[in-house]
Order: sequence, then C-alpha cells, then structure tokens
Amino acid sequence: MEASVGDATLEKSYDAVALRAKEFSRLGDNVYLDNAGSALYSQTQIDEYHKLCSSSILGNPHSIHDSSARTTRAVEATRDQILHFFNTNRKEYSVIFTSGATAGLKMVGECFPWASGSAFAYSKHCHNSVLGIREYCLNVEGANFNPTAVHELVDLAQRPLTAPSLVAIAAQCNFSGAKTNLQEIDFAFRASRNDTSGARWFTLLDAASWVSSSPLDLSVIRPDFVALSFYKIFGFPTGLGALIVRQDSLQTLNKTYFGGGTVAASLSSQRFHQLRPDFRRFEDGTSDFLGIISLKFGFSFLESLGGMRSIQRHTHALWRYCLQKMRSLRHASSNTPLIKIYGIPAGDESDQLSSEQFGPIISFNLVREDGKTWIGYAEVEKFASLEKIQVRTGCFCNPGACETFLQLDAEDVKRNLAAGHVCWDDKDVINGKPTGAIRLSIPYFATHNDIDRFIAFLQKYFLTSTMALPVAPAASNISEQATVERIVVYPIKSCCGFEPQKWPLCPEGFLYDREWTLIDEDGSYVNQKRLPEMAKVAAKISSNMENLVVSAPGASDLVIPLSYRPKSETGLSVCGDICEGDAYDDEVNAWFHEVLGERLTLVRKRDQAPAHQARFVKRQGKQENGKKQQLSFANEGQFLLVSLSSLRDLEERLRADPAASAESPEVSYDNFRPNIVINGASLAPYAEESWRGVSIANRSGKSATVELKAIGHCNRCSMICVDKNTGQIKREPLRTLASYRRDNGRIPFGVLFAQEASLSDFEGVFLEVGSVLTAS
Repeated sequence: MEASVGDATLEKSYDAVALRAKEFSRLGDNVYLDNAGSALYSQTQIDEYHKLCSSSILGNPHSIHDSSARTTRAVEATRDQILHFFNTNRKEYSVIFTSGATAGLKMVGECFPWASGSAFAYSKHCHNSVLGIREYCLNVEGANFNPTAVHELVDLAQRPLTAPSLVAIAAQCNFSGAKTNLQEIDFAFRASRNDTSGARWFTLLDAASWVSSSPLDLSVIRPDFVALSFYKIFGFPTGLGALIVRQDSLQTLNKTYFGGGTVAASLSSQRFHQLRPDFRRFEDGTSDFLGIISLKFGFSFLESLGGMRSIQRHTHALWRYCLQKMRSLRHASSNTPLIKIYGIPAGDESDQLSSEQFGPIISFNLVREDGKTWIGYAEVEKFASLEKIQVRTGCFCNPGACETFLQLDAEDVKRNLAAGHVCWDDKDVINGKPTGAIRLSIPYFATHNDIDRFIAFLQKYFLTSTMALPVAPAASNISEQATVERIVVYPIKSCCGFEPQKWPLCPEGFLYDREWTLIDEDGSYVNQKRLPEMAKVAAKISSNMENLVVSAPGASDLVIPLSYRPKSETGLSVCGDICEGDAYDDEVNAWFHEVLGERLTLVRKRDQAPAHQARFVKRQGKQENGKKQQLSFANEGQFLLVSLSSLRDLEERLRADPAASAESPEVSYDNFRPNIVINGASLAPYAEESWRGVSIANRSGKSATVELKAIGHCNRCSMICVDKNTGQIKREPLRTLASYRRDNGRIPFGVLFAQEASLSDFEGVFLEVGSVLTAS
C-alpha cells in the first residue's frame, strides 16, 4: 500500500493517526516534536508493565531463591531480546546495562588501556558525552586527541599506531540529523582488528540518536563498542541504557573499581579480589532489574508496528514533507527566506535525500525580513509553548555542530561564556550571532496534522505579513492625567499581596515590598513559574505595622514579628544577582513545606547590606546625586504600573477569540502583579509606554508630589497565566498578548518605574489611592 507525502512515497505500515489516538491520547492537542530529546512511551507499554508488576514477585537477582531466579531469567531474556533487536547474538556481543548512553561512553573512557602514543579520535559533530572521554586520554602522558571530520575517518584508519587507540563515531548527528556511512567506516577499520599487537584502532559507536528512528544491524557493521539509551527508542524506562561490546574486545577494558555483583571473590582483610570473567564485572551493584524487564514491552510494541524499518519510512516521509513546507516560507515584504536550515542540502539535491543519509531531525534558526538579523531561539520556544508545540532549543550538547553551523569560533564561545551565556539559558543572540538553534525531531506517532500545526505556528508568529504590532501612541506635549486606582504591595516575592489605601515609601520602593523571598536548597529564589501553588499564598503587613501575616487555604496564619530579624545568614540568587539575606528557622519554614509541599527557606532582605551585597535598579544609570537606586527582591524596577485602559483592550481581544475566552473568561490586573494601577477616562491603551516619567500628587502627607522615572517596559512570561484558584498554568492571557504585543521577542505589558528622590528623603512619604498622576 502506497501513501503520497509531498514528493515522497512510503509503504504505509501503520496508521499514525489511529496510533496517536489510541496510544498517545494524553497528548491531547499538544504537538510533540522533541523525539531526539526523548521518545514518548505508549499506553500499551505502561499497561503491560503494570500487569507484570501487579502479578509477579521479582526479587534481587543477586540471590538464588525463587523470586530472584525468576528475575534473573527475565533479565537474561531481555539481554537476548536486545541482541536480537540489533540482529546479533551472544557469540558476537555482550550487553552491559548502564544508566544510559553517557554512562556507557564514560565506562569505555575509564576502562580503555590508554598508554603513551594512544590517540583518541572522534567525529567533530559528536555529543559532549563523547568529548568527555578526551580527559581520560589526556591524563596519560604522550597520548593525544584528534577531532576529525566524518569524511576523514576513512583516512584515519590507515594511520600507523604505536599504542591502543580509540575512535568514537556519532552514528547520527543529533544536531543536523546527518547519518554517518557506517558500512564504509566499519570496512575501513576492519583491517585494524586483525592487528594482534594491540596497537590498533578500537571503534566506539554512539548510537543514541540513530536508534531512536532507524534500525541498527550489528551483523553488517561490527564496532567494538556501542552505547545507547532505551528512553530514546521508546520512552520508558528512563535512566537505563546499554554498552554493547564485541566479545573479542571485552577483555580490552581494564576495570579498577569493583562493586556488588562484579566479583567472584574478595577479602576485607587483604587487598584481594577477583572480578567475574565476563560482562558482569562491569555491572556494579544491583541493576535496575524492574526497568530492564520492562524493556520487552517497548521492543514488542515497536515490532507490532512493523519494526524500526517501518518507523524509519514513516518518519522520513514526514521529515521530507516538513522540509518542503519550511523551505516555502518567505517574508512577504522582502521575499527573503524565513528559515535557515543547518546541515541539509538545499535545492533539487534535497529531493533525493534518503533515510540512509538523514534521520528525522531539522535544526534551524529564523531570520527577520531584512535577511540579516536573527529571531532568537528563546523567542521561538516561548511562543511555541503558547501553541502547545514542544521543540528543543540550544546546542543540544553538540558543540562541534554548533561551532560549524552557527559559524562560531573558539573565541566566540569563550566570549559568550564571559558574557554570561551557559548551556540551557535564554541568551540566544550575542554580538549578532545565534548561540544555538531550534530543533524539531519527528516521533513515530507524528501525523501530517502535527507538521501542519508547526508550519501554521511559524506563519502566525514570524512572517512579516502577520506581524503587525500595535504600538503606544506617540508622546505629545500635552500632559496626560490619570488617577491611582489601586496600590498593591507584595511582601513575599511571587506570593499574593495586599491592597492598602495608602502606603509608605522607602529607598527600594514601597515599604516591605518584596522584602522576603522563598529559596530552594540550592539558594535560588522560587516563583510561580516553578511552583504555581504560590499563587494561593497571600502575605500582608498587619494594620498595626507590627507583623508579617502569611495565609493560605486550609492552613492557620503564619505570623512573624517585623521586629524579628533572623540571625542565620545565607547566600541566594535572585534574577542573576548573587546577594545575602537572613534565613528563618525550621519552625517558619515548616509552614511553607506543609502548604507548598517543598522544602523551602524564607529569607529576608539584609538590612543595610554592604554595597557588594546590595541590589540596584536595572536598565538605568545613577541618580543625579550619583547614587544608584536600590532594589528589594523585585526583578528589575521598584514599581510596576498597569493601566486599566490597556487591560480593557486586552479583555476585548480575549472576548473576541472564542478559544481564548473559553480558557480565560476574565483577566484581572492581579494577573500582572502591578504595584500601581491607574485609570483615566481619556487615557488611550498603552499610552503609558510612551511616558518618560510621572508625578503623583498626594492629597496629604509630608511630600505633596512623588516623582517616578520610567525605566522600561515589563516583559511578560507564563506567570501571568497562573490560575489563582487552582494553581495551574494556562496559556492565556499570554497567548493573546503575544499575538499583538511582541517586540523583538519580548511581550510587554505594564511599565517599570523607579523613584527620582534621593535616599534620605523618605520619612513620612507615601502614595495613596485617589491621587492624581500626571505623565511627562
């Protein structure tokens, strides 16, 4: 049976639509395109595994009683099933269970017989877990390393050697999807295996990316070592992999450490032990025997689909379809391509690419309409999440591919590190160059609809014809006025606040605003993005100004005297700043553990902290008096102002979209956590974004007017989507905001302000509801 997919045809072995509905119904309307990160397990796997665990007694295999013997038989049967899956047997290979491909690669590096003259060669576009072996090699004086292009590996095989050497080959590049011609490489190094002196090349195949969508036949290619992870193939279990070793190469590995189950005998009183003679000497301690036994359900499920060749045909056809669609996307204003694809030939040549050349991976970046500047990958990932599309961003632990395709040299990488860019962060463009890419990888249950949803997402958010951005009204010479409608103070960062009618000011903004924060055991502050349940916790200052009162549904109030300052000092990280605070004791922290379910520590901002420990307002220079404006545990500014005119405009847009209004029937100012909410009958939506500053005329008090200076727009994230009642994170209102409020990857709503006053002018100064605000 043939099914046409773009210009490709495939032998239709299974119905992906029906498969997705039956086995992956939990996906709902999510689009999962991160198969290279992890495959997803099928419902059948979990059901069969549950039946097994519910009906069997499976004991530790390091014994001989019945349940132990049952486990041992099942584990050994799984080894045979793995070898069968890769078309080999125990005469040729042994299976060593590891915690994953990385552990298998590390084992080879640790146990390889490095000597003076040894070389470690590796294909340049390899995973960090392969690169790490380099350090074992270089620990031996006289050993060297050699990063090699794939097409140079054949020539490398002819290089004369004086010591055992190791060549590591990425079967499939996890960045570009390009496959290595394994038969050609295997043939080139086959002669080296006949060298009886030991001074030969040993081949290590990193097969983790390859086996996720392609068959691997170890009767055709015969590397010495193969490393892989099972979750990359069928999603479950995680934390389990294998190092598959040729029988005639097993004795090459020299093991030092011995753990339970790896020795035939050992003595405590003397330095004596004898390792087991076979592969079991490498499996330290009790193996993950329940995980190992579960593998049979993954293999059986894939076989029910027609095996890996059927999966390869299906995913390659969708890859071709997606590639054609992506290459058709062009900016209407300039007719320039939206997408820069890495490592895959363009033009007519791409139509001839087969599944033997590329796996179902496409890595790319997006280019703006000028054809020169980049749309950062963090922006793409953020908006993809709003559309329930899962893709991967970054360099995917493949620095060689990243350097090649993004044209980064060693100095670029080191400069980026010095500028604060590290793996997994959102610093996506530095000095005009991308620091990473976007990667989609197609799972075996993907459908045409998944690809079409992804293409529609790119069109909606990134083509110039769909990117009209409403902007704030131009600033005029006429001063605009509004009234302070609400004042909100948030004593504990990321918890709910309270609304006084008037409130004192201090050098950091409102008195006690964000003076406390919760941190985890690593010292990093915790917010609602990580722990949405914080939306149910409210903090206020008592009316007599003597206590911090913290409340949550179903819990007694936590009352902490303001006069009490903890004596335990702690370091913490807040929005990239490393600072010091005063940590409360276990009695206080137990309340948060009971309410939030995590072990957290409440920390108070240090009173009169030294300059090197203080935080200051970001995105603004010094005041006129030369002093920087101080900051509490707030993100960037001392005050966040939101206009009800802007909020009403957003509400109208939500109501106009049936899907958006169904998810979020109403949106409130407290979604945006402002300190100051303003209202003005003639105030246009987003007029506040053009203001340079505001004067707030109080009706009473020491200071008749408070001057605030605008320091920038507030960039929005998923915290505005936290449902205060359920603690769940939804897509709205961020998704609607993103459709019309995008500015170079940011989604602005609200304006950050800081005080103009000097640090000694705050005694008796406050803001109050009903005050008149005049913009400038």
